[in-house]
Amino acid sequence: MNNIEKNLREISESFFYQANLDDMLNYLNEKYENIKISALKKGMCLDSSTERDFLHRFLVEGVTFYYVNRLKEKLKKFEESISEQPMLLAHPSSVESRYKELLEKINAKYISELVKENYCLMNFKIYEEM
Repeated sequence: MNNIEKNLREISESFFYQANLDDMLNYLNEKYENIKISALKKGMCLDSSTERDFLHRFLVEGVTFYYVNRLKEKLKKFEESISEQPMLLAHPSSVESRYKELLEKINAKYISELVKENYCLMNFKIYEEM
């Protein structure tokens, strides 16, 4: 799974805790009240059928919006944690001694492609046992 999928899974698994449900309901209530007040200020009328339809559409879109905001917050925290480690680099000298011979199998051409294109295709196995 990539980082977004991991965070979505974590958010959805923890959703059923009482604190998270309260948080979502408070968030939705605040948004609903703000929209309702704004509509009344603009002269819109909300009779019972209009309000019921609006509430239905609001909940359908609001829950998704709540999840997206939670995901954005988690991704922002993740990116901040990465930026706090600016010199975290992969370097051949950090390879364990038992794998040093594997570095010799990677041609400079592939490393150059990786640096220039952000990917490279190698048509051979680096690890024999795989």
